[in-house]
Amino acid sequence: MKKSSRTTWWAAAIAMVVAAGCARAHTGDAVHTPEQAARATDGGVSPMAHVRGDAGAVECPTWTAPIATAQVSAGANHICALGVDGRVRCWGDGESGQLGDGSFVSSAEWVEVSGLSDARRISAGNAYTCAVRGDATVACWGGLWRGTRTGAGLARSATPQAVAGLRDVVDVTSGGAVACALDTRGEAWCWGDPLGGRLARVAGLSGLVQIDAGYAHACGLDAAGVVRCWGGNDAGQLGDGTRAPSLTPVRVGLGRAAVAIATGDRHTCALLDDGTVSCWGGNGYGQLGDGSTTDRPTPMAVEGLADVTSIHAGRHTCAVTGGRTLCWGENRYGELYDGTHTPHHRPHATAIAGPIDTHAVLTCSTLSTGAVQCCGRVPGSESGER
Repeated sequence: MKKSSRTTWWAAAIAMVVAAGCARAHTGDAVHTPEQAARATDGGVSPMAHVRGDAGAVECPTWTAPIATAQVSAGANHICALGVDGRVRCWGDGESGQLGDGSFVSSAEWVEVSGLSDARRISAGNAYTCAVRGDATVACWGGLWRGTRTGAGLARSATPQAVAGLRDVVDVTSGGAVACALDTRGEAWCWGDPLGGRLARVAGLSGLVQIDAGYAHACGLDAAGVVRCWGGNDAGQLGDGTRAPSLTPVRVGLGRAAVAIATGDRHTCALLDDGTVSCWGGNGYGQLGDGSTTDRPTPMAVEGLADVTSIHAGRHTCAVTGGRTLCWGENRYGELYDGTHTPHHRPHATAIAGPIDTHAVLTCSTLSTGAVQCCGRVPGSESGER
């Protein structure tokens, strides 16, 4: 891809962030655990069963998985599950076609993505979903702005469409206005944004082992444990000590090697090789975990965390350690999974009992029963803003 395409894409993304200001939609009571909820229904979970906090403040719908599930991915207003058979089912808001069943209709039940039987990885974004196929190509569906030969526009499709030019892909990440793919050469390719950027290779990156896309920024982690970020930087989410956007990936000074990264809407976190976590960027909801709501343009250690094995970010952050999941940040919709709508500015205990995925104001967990449970702004549920 030509450099001009990459420059246009990121300039557009940055202009969007600056012009729009990246507007966003921000010790709890004991909660019933997901496993207790399953037992309460004799081990079977109805498509819209609910789990309440003891205070009755938050309901977290639970859906019986239609298939043996290999991965669950949470979007802004929809959820998708990848089955071990390579098929994908989705539920929730479908107005942009993000459910992939050929319609632009929302669904309160799982629907199967049309024409997709060989998915290997999935990633749900704001109003779209992408999948890595068995032939190492990428297909996406829903609404995502991207460039075409005749100009820019909202490429809205209710069925999977191949992302032309991508091959040898091992992973895909879907953010707010940006999606990125990682190929077998350790290179990153990104596309999207509301102003119509084209697919382009991100220059200056090689040997990547992970990429993650936020709302209008993205980060990559290489085999040496170095993190580099690029794109919008209005809250310091690139981690270079400035608020200046960058078309070129900038190195984040972490002081030691990272082993995983997680990008939220306007913040970023890194899991370090000693089991601790550092975060930087937007902190309006306390998602950096430092006890404040002050943005930080450089990494800050999250106190009280040790032996962390995975991290996840939306407008909140979660860390898995010692079989427990701790979360902090925005809790307007109950996405911290603690049965309340109270935000927390430091790591806080949750009732999560299985592998999780987060996006914006939604947290989903896969239970040992195979059911999928979500807390936060779940379309069609009684959970909501307080």
